[in-house]
Amino acid sequence: MLFYGGDQSQAQAALLHDTLGEGATLTQIEEKFGKEVRELVEAFEDPPGVNSQTMEWANIKKAYISKIETLPTRAVFVIACEELHEITTLNQELKSNTIKVLKHYPVPGRDLGWYFKNLASVFYKKLDEPKYQSLVSEFATQTKILSNRVFEGIEG
Repeated sequence: MLFYGGDQSQAQAALLHDTLGEGATLTQIEEKFGKEVRELVEAFEDPPGVNSQTMEWANIKKAYISKIETLPTRAVFVIACEELHEITTLNQELKSNTIKVLKHYPVPGRDLGWYFKNLASVFYKKLDEPKYQSLVSEFATQTKILSNRVFEGIEG
């Protein structure tokens, strides 16, 4: 996050976004870290009307991608940094045992590839200022590595 030019509020939001699923509330986050951090953390939540218990994975991800397209650049930047961390970690794990790693996901690898390719497209459009170029470029590189592994079966 900080490496790509993020500030303290963005870094805090990146660290805190998973706490919502572990019992923290947006109100608690705002009380401890301020309104801006709460708003950035809130950007990670599923869009209204999405029920992860009843909806198919692809529909949840389509709704999430659509939501990201409407967010302010500061929030998209935080999400892009977090998703870069996710895809980089996934690619590292896939180096050791692709089949075993992919069994931990609720969808086939090609669907993960679809998701990250669509995120890359949104990040390219939303993060078009020069200061975001290295982040978007690295995300695109990691997406290509993932695609090679799950679509073509190429190790890299």
